[in-house]
Amino acid sequence: AAGKSHPFGFPLTLDSLLEFLFAGSTDPLEKSIIMTVATSANKNLLMNFICNMRLLGVSNFIVAAIDDEMYRYSVVRGLPVYLEDQV
Repeated sequence: AAGKSHPFGFPLTLDSLLEFLFAGSTDPLEKSIIMTVATSANKNLLMNFICNMRLLGVSNFIVAAIDDEMYRYSVVRGLPVYLEDQV
C-alpha cells in the first residue's frame, strides 16, 4: 500500500524498486525482472537464490517479503526488497 509506514521504516515499494532498476534504460530487452517471494521461514532458501543470482551476474531481481521479519532481514543485507502486504 503506497504511503503506508511499516514497522521497520522507509518502506520500499515495488514501483520505486522498478524505477531504480530500470533508470535510464530504453531498451525493452533490458527491462526484464526476476521476482521471488520469501517469508522469514525460508531465509536460507532466499540467500541460496541470491548467491546464485550474483554468481551468475544477474542483478535484475526483486524480493517480495511476505512478513516484516523477512523485510528487515533483506533490507539489512541490501537486497532489493519490498513488503508485499496484499497476500
